[in-house]
Amino acid sequence: MLKKSERWVASVSRSRKWSSIDAANRRIKMKAGIVKVAVLLSLLICVTYNAPVKSQELQDSDLKDVVITMKQENHCGCIDCCPTYSITISGDGTVKYEGIAAVSVIGKQVYSIQMDQVKELVSEFYKADFFSLKDKYTSIDNGDGTVSIIDHAAPVTISITIKDKKKSVYDFYGAPEKLKELEKKIYEISRVGLYVKRS
Repeated sequence: MLKKSERWVASVSRSRKWSSIDAANRRIKMKAGIVKVAVLLSLLICVTYNAPVKSQELQDSDLKDVVITMKQENHCGCIDCCPTYSITISGDGTVKYEGIAAVSVIGKQVYSIQMDQVKELVSEFYKADFFSLKDKYTSIDNGDGTVSIIDHAAPVTISITIKDKKKSVYDFYGAPEKLKELEKKIYEISRVGLYVKRS
């Protein structure tokens, strides 16, 4: 049998052992908590930094130097079959149209849209993350070392100038859907269809 003093020493040893384990567990939990907080802060910073600018955050003064352009060319391989035209939209809502071929109205026209519509268009550019897009799209990567290309299309080039930043994107083939949607928005909001569509 263990003597009383030996039993006391054994009890103290077990107590110290469990205390050490508890302390180690607390340190592990504390480190895990710190890591979680760091990850959450990083995510919050990324979301805040990459959040698109909404139209209601834009003031009239922000539109002072805004210029949006869209140009469609004819690389369809035919004559007078693909609309060829360009528009320039200024921050004050002025729209300058030039019809070149295969459109309802040939020549230059000037008209206006509301400034709120210009704000909406600017918001759409940010929504599409326009400044992160490639400068041109002319093919599709098939993912197996080959690419798909086409010979004929009606390429569209759109651009925006805002707050000393300018970006232009050429869309011939293989552009992402968000760029296609942006092109549709410009077409709709600018009302250029009134001059382009032929009966």
